Amino acid sequence: MGDYAKTIEYSQQSLTNAREIKNRRNESLALNNLGITYYCLGDYAKAIAYHEQSLMIAREIGDRSGEGEALCNIGNVSYSLGDYQQAIHYHQQCLAIAQHIGNRFGEAKALTNLGRTFIKIEHYSKALETLQVSLEIYRTIGSRFDEAVTLKYLAELYLQIGDRTLALESCDRALSISTELGIPLAKECQELKEKLLLDRA
Repeated sequence: MGDYAKTIEYSQQSLTNAREIKNRRNESLALNNLGITYYCLGDYAKAIAYHEQSLMIAREIGDRSGEGEALCNIGNVSYSLGDYQQAIHYHQQCLAIAQHIGNRFGEAKALTNLGRTFIKIEHYSKALETLQVSLEIYRTIGSRFDEAVTLKYLAELYLQIGDRTLALESCDRALSISTELGIPLAKECQELKEKLLLDRA
């Protein structure tokens, strides 16, 4: 709903409660939620600080899932800061953990994040490989939202390498799913489709 002030308020309360009862896992989760919120607000320094605290606790208590989540989030902040090599470093760690513990969603998420980062540094073959694998996983586990997001990245990738036919095909599929789900991504897909049609004309 975009009410970040309320999110911070409740997450801070959750953090305080977790610390009072010495529940380290909930403390890590609350720190992670605060990191995500500050990331959404564009305060990347605070986001990284909270995610690093979450990561430290997850490692201390052996919470591999929480560790992977924190690494993924730090990778996303690094991506937004334009530090793509650092982003790759964190997402590869996240991927290794997800594969080790059998977290298929986490694996696909890490692959998608790697794919979009490879696009940025123009490693297109790696981007294609990771995005295709993540797309297959999302379809297998039925995560349609993430399938649409990954298809949009594929459309952008195909546009970069000059294959407008495949770009339009991926964009159309992303647009169809995002429209069906009623998510804001539909607008981005529509704009990309219009660009592709205009360029082709």
